[in-house]
Amino acid sequence: MEPAGEETRLLWPALRGFYDPFFDVAYALMRIVIGYILLMHGWTKVGAGAGAIASNVMAKNGLEPAIAFAYAAMFLETVGAICIILGLFTRFFAAALAIGMAIGGRVNAFARCCAGVCRRRQCRSPCSR
Repeated sequence: MEPAGEETRLLWPALRGFYDPFFDVAYALMRIVIGYILLMHGWTKVGAGAGAIASNVMAKNGLEPAIAFAYAAMFLETVGAICIILGLFTRFFAAALAIGMAIGGRVNAFARCCAGVCRRRQCRSPCSR
């Protein structure tokens, strides 16, 4: 996973013999844990239904067309999470989930700021002016 010719700089280089066997296991464990967390978020969306997610979450936060964003979130957080757990198309789904989370986080922060929920009152959004 590292570029050719470069080694990871360890905090305690004397423990390299201890770290090396667990290198591949750590990546697999990280994939499984992150995939499981995302799958649980997606499964609650599937249980609630796309209509409920679209009207109660997406539309309230200003994401339109809400139903398309709801289906995209449900697909990425279920199928994408399963693929990440299994190691299939990991880079594609990791990038898609990162973009989806960035959009969701930005829209949610903007919606909270417009609702006057900012704690620091240092919001730079147009609605705070």
